[in-house]
Formats: sequence, structure tokens, C-alpha cells
Amino acid sequence: MKNIITLIVLGIFSMPFLYSQPKLSINTTELNLGKITSGEIARGKIILKNIGNEELVINSIQPSCGCTTVKQPKHNLAPNEEDVAEIEFNSAGYYGQVTKFVNISTNDPSAQNTTVKLLIDVEEILVPESRMNWLGEIALNDSVTKTITLTNTSEKPILIKNVLTSAPNVSVKWEKAKISPKEQYSIQVTVKPVQRGFRNEYVWLETNNPKQPRYEVKISFIGK
Repeated sequence: MKNIITLIVLGIFSMPFLYSQPKLSINTTELNLGKITSGEIARGKIILKNIGNEELVINSIQPSCGCTTVKQPKHNLAPNEEDVAEIEFNSAGYYGQVTKFVNISTNDPSAQNTTVKLLIDVEEILVPESRMNWLGEIALNDSVTKTITLTNTSEKPILIKNVLTSAPNVSVKWEKAKISPKEQYSIQVTVKPVQRGFRNEYVWLETNNPKQPRYEVKISFIGK
């Protein structure tokens, strides 16, 4: 009988410890950032709340790629406290239905790792004739030129104001032009490798279109 009483007393005193823990609650596990034009920034919010009775520690909130950034919330949330993680997705170089992820790590024993799916619908105004700009292997003392053609799929003319490149060894032959709806526009990109190995370089077309003020073209090659 004495042992039974001891077990009951220990059980009563241990109950608060068994049920005392932090618990993460988020407003959604699937965040739709809506429809945007390639090059625009999509923004959203994840609301995090501690619905437990111990302090919740947010160890990290990490996006799945460099195209997404997170403004971190408070590191510690008291019971019933909440904060917001602000999400930004840079759509440059993306098109169509895009899915990304944000991974949340906390000290919640029942949800140490939680994933939020990001959904974005990215439309293009300037649409490339080919999405693959692969130049192959290029000797260090050689160069390769590729013609890239784009079509204005909007209902208004687009003015190409300027063209920029990601590196001095990438040059572009282009003309300032106003592209009518459904009209095509071409540039010639020349690459001269300066080092061996796989490389991605970029060309940016600056336009007068407020939805797509900068269009990104990625060019891939191997210097040998």
C-alpha cells in the first residue's frame, strides 16, 4: 500500500512536467503568393504562435533556395505570444507554376521541423524562343556567340532601354527598340571564358514595362 501511495504522489507531482512544453502553431502550411510577372517580387507572411506553456525557441527559418528571403521573427516566443516571418520571392528567371519551401526549426518536441510550401504563378511578358541557352564547352582563348529571340506577348509595345551583363567577358549586340505586341526582338550574346569549369552568366534587358522592368536571360557554358 505504501508503494502505491508513493507512486500516486510522484505521478501527481510529475504531471505538470509531462505536459509542460512549447508548441508551435502556424497560420498555414501552404502559402499562395499569387500571380506575378517574371522579375517582380512576391511577398507573404507566416504567422508563428506559441500555444504551449513553455518558451518556444525558433532555431532557424530557412528558404529552399536563394530566390527566397525571410525576415526572421523573434528568436524566443513566450506562451501565447506570436510573431511574423515575412517572405519575399524574387521571380527573375522563373516562369509558370513555381513551388518553393520554407523550413522552420524549433524546440517544439512534436514539431522540431515544419515545412511551409510556397506557391507562385509567374507569367512572362517577354517570352524566349528557347529557354535553354547552353553554349557547350568553350576554350579559354575562344568565344561563342548565340542569338536569343524574345516575343512581346503583351497587348502593349515594350521599349528595350538598356542591356546589362553579369561579367565583363559577356558582351551583347543589341539595339534600342520598341517591340510591338506579338513582335519578336533578338540580341546576340558573345561569351569569352576567363576560367575553366562550369559557369552561369546573365544578361538583363531593361524595359519601360512596370510589370517587367528587367528581363533576365541565363547563359550556361563550360570553360576549358
